Amino acid sequence: MMSKRGRLHRKMTPFLVNNYNEETSNSLKPAVRKKDQAEQCISKKIGNKYGVDKRRNNNGTYKHRTV
Repeated sequence: MMSKRGRLHRKMTPFLVNNYNEETSNSLKPAVRKKDQAEQCISKKIGNKYGVDKRRNNNGTYKHRTV
């Protein structure tokens, strides 16, 4: 079975290419974790004008949960 890190590097999405960074002392951006992104999403109500949470579930569709 492939490790978590191996899977991550094999399938780099555009979001990860822009935001993912190794946690090193000289990195410009801190490593982004999915959970942190989700909490930010709820706290800032990022989404459409109706306040729909834009987090995706595991099949890639939006959860459509009102914030």
